[in-house]
Amino acid sequence: MNRTPLMPNTRQFLFALVMLVLFSCEKDDICVDGDSAVLVIEFRDASDKETLKPVSGLSVLLNDTAYQGIENQSVSKLELALSATQKKYVFHFDQEESALSDQLEINVTPIITYVSRACGYVLEFEGLSAQPIDPLDWISSIEVLIDTVTATNEPHLVIYH
Repeated sequence: MNRTPLMPNTRQFLFALVMLVLFSCEKDDICVDGDSAVLVIEFRDASDKETLKPVSGLSVLLNDTAYQGIENQSVSKLELALSATQKKYVFHFDQEESALSDQLEINVTPIITYVSRACGYVLEFEGLSAQPIDPLDWISSIEVLIDTVTATNEPHLVIYH
């Protein structure tokens, strides 16, 4: 058999093609920043604003339904997942043990941000505001600490009682 050697141009082409394939591969992305944001609410003592004060028998309702299963719980901190399609929430904070109920309107602007190919998109919120609907029963005051809701464990909203 008579084999013809590869032409110099063909060798260069094959070498370039192999190098292109090898160097075009990306390292595997590891998603570190891929968590969508949750609204972190802390409950603090109205007389000592730095001290966490648990709320016993707390239920959080949205449209008369327990929001994320929060019903008759004793908590000093809540993490509430918000929706990409909803900008306005009216939460009923019911303190069942004392039969007191307060309503807060919470407004946010959802922002969908591309992180990376491994992480995809994350949901964040900006323009956080909160105000009472009616006169407050057991809540003394509310304070927005951070008006941009990102994936953090820091409280965004503080409810003093």
